[in-house]
Amino acid sequence: MEKQSTRKFLKLIVALVALFLLGASALMLASCNKDEHQHSYTSSVTTPATCSNPGVETFTCSCGAAYTQIIPATNDHAWEKIKVYANSCESEGWTVYECSVCHEQKQDDWTPKLDHQYVLVEDESSEATCTEAGYRTYQCSYCKSRYTDNQYTAQNPALGHDWIVNDNKDETIPDDVLKQLGYQAGQSDQAKEDGWGVSAAATCTTDAVYQRVCARCGKEDPKTISNSKLGHLAAGM
Repeated sequence: MEKQSTRKFLKLIVALVALFLLGASALMLASCNKDEHQHSYTSSVTTPATCSNPGVETFTCSCGAAYTQIIPATNDHAWEKIKVYANSCESEGWTVYECSVCHEQKQDDWTPKLDHQYVLVEDESSEATCTEAGYRTYQCSYCKSRYTDNQYTAQNPALGHDWIVNDNKDETIPDDVLKQLGYQAGQSDQAKEDGWGVSAAATCTTDAVYQRVCARCGKEDPKTISNSKLGHLAAGM
């Protein structure tokens, strides 16, 4: 009985050892297989990059392992011209472009400001006259802005009247008339030099009128001499 028990015990020990060795072999084999696996990735673009946004590329192995990688933005805009601003005397010119993909806009193709091209406005310019200084108005043929040449005006003041000299040697202007014309007594020749002469002699009921005329503009400058009526003369006196 003891021998049979011993044999059974030894068989049990052998079976346990065999089971242990089998399990150890299986573990070693599994470990070996695991160490020998090499990942083989395939890539696919999951989010394409655009001109302004980065994309994503995904790498996947048959074992299920995966990782991603950022694709930089291309910065390769598809520019389309949408509006042109012409240059002028007041501002530069430029063109507006817009990307047909991301709709970003930019300004490019700058052109310099223009110089004013001023021309004389004939109907708003004048040479100096007897009473007004000369003036010249200029207008830009591009932007229509205007200016008056103040320097020209300063250099061309009003001319003043050119009174026609009274060369009637037989006429002498009385002192009371000279006083009303602004002269001193005895300055008849001076008054005649300034153009004064009788235009309408005094009558019984009307005052005398003295007048001078401008040779340049034709202006008449009459002066009625107050209290110069002759009054009526009674018959028989």
